[in-house]
Amino acid sequence: MLASWRRTSPHDPVPKRMAECYAEAAVSITITSITDMLSFWVGVLTPFPCVQIFSVYSGAAVVATYIWHIFFFGGAIALSGYHEADNRHSLIWCKQATP
Repeated sequence: MLASWRRTSPHDPVPKRMAECYAEAAVSITITSITDMLSFWVGVLTPFPCVQIFSVYSGAAVVATYIWHIFFFGGAIALSGYHEADNRHSLIWCKQATP
């Protein structure tokens, strides 16, 4: 997702950059997460309780990671984009960077 953000033009507005970023990266993140969830949750069908527990928790971890990537990480990239557009420092957002 960060690689697709870096491929966008810094001169474009942040919503357009986010749209391009999600259009490129969200499809592959979604497909990968769905296949990982399904492959882990198939392990629930085994007769071994330890494998069942591992499969449930691993599938839940993939769901949590997917939600984190789509909502939190995307929001953090958008905030960084707005600060980049305002020519602010990357660590100290309140101070303007000197050109």
